[in-house]
Amino acid sequence: MQESRKDIKVLHLITAFSLGGATENTLLSVEGLQDLGYDVQIVTGPNISSEGDLFERARQNHVRVVVIKELQRSIHPFYDVVAFFKILGVLRKGSFHIIHTHSSKAGILGRVAAKLSGVPLIIHTIHGLPFHDYQSTLMKRIFILAEKIGTALSDKVIAVTKTIIEKALAAGVGRREKFVVVRSGFDTEPFMKRNYDVHRIRAEFGLKPTDFVIGKIARFSKLKGHEYIVDAVPKVIEKVPNAKFLFVGSGELDHEIRERVKQCGVAEHVVFTGLIAQERIPDLIAAMDVVVHTSLLEGLARVLPQALALKKPAISFDIDGAHEVLFEGKTGYLIEPCNTNQLAEAIINILSDKSKAEQMGRAGYELVKNEWTKEAMVKGIDEVYRELLRTKLLLAL
Repeated sequence: MQESRKDIKVLHLITAFSLGGATENTLLSVEGLQDLGYDVQIVTGPNISSEGDLFERARQNHVRVVVIKELQRSIHPFYDVVAFFKILGVLRKGSFHIIHTHSSKAGILGRVAAKLSGVPLIIHTIHGLPFHDYQSTLMKRIFILAEKIGTALSDKVIAVTKTIIEKALAAGVGRREKFVVVRSGFDTEPFMKRNYDVHRIRAEFGLKPTDFVIGKIARFSKLKGHEYIVDAVPKVIEKVPNAKFLFVGSGELDHEIRERVKQCGVAEHVVFTGLIAQERIPDLIAAMDVVVHTSLLEGLARVLPQALALKKPAISFDIDGAHEVLFEGKTGYLIEPCNTNQLAEAIINILSDKSKAEQMGRAGYELVKNEWTKEAMVKGIDEVYRELLRTKLLLAL
């Protein structure tokens, strides 16, 4: 079977190569597909310097990565046109059997370019829908239209959650048979099998063994919701004086969030790690008592199943696919978006009942230990590829 895949050329296209769930998903997928024998490479825009990148990881694992510097997250008429023609050139030169796009900008440009250049199979992964309730009505309509066009051009659309599919269908994007769920897997081994020196890890960031540590792992960027945690800190420390909040990451709003912490007078209860290597995420989660995710827009944050893999209860705003891993009172808590009172209450509940927290962690581990592995993800993608290659190109794979 591996031998039969070696002649199948696949291009994965993503908007940016910064640290983050979509990039990690893409790189892990490509590494796994290479191991199965596919001839596969990545085309991407550059990373954002404050967010880190995965270029070194790709190099170490012999993944070919081509950077198109004009491919950027923000809409820019000139750069977007240049990026489109560069993508078109790569596709026409490469004779690919499959293009697999990720993220909204690369998803639209890549699928249109693939159709024009005659790539036989077009696949897109939705990590999070680009249209949401925090946009203006006009922008939301534009993004819905873009997704309708992109989905019409696609042979298959992979979603990382069932909720994404339901929301897409409700917005009139595509038909149900066009979609399939493949969970955004991760390397579970570091989360499940390694023994961590929690005291040492905590000491590195000035945290004491007796502190209750609430962790947030995310880019410091719009809609990631750090401000809601900051606003909840005074309510939490009133009930749990030795609570400490560990903010892991960096980004364009780093200074703004740090200033908010100072203005709220809770600086001694909030620790910033700065930009952290991807390999250190399991260590840091191991040092936490509870993981909190307050993003307002997320297909399903990888940090939630990662926390559960380390037997840590989690709290999240009840958005998109969070309810597919967090079950109220069983693996964590789902709370109303932007509700800092509920957020503080959920944190206090977990920190106040160690036995209940441990029970949640164990239940979470059982939930994610098989379905969220990188192997399961690659297997799901491979099945999509082989089915399309058989039915569309009549190749016996």
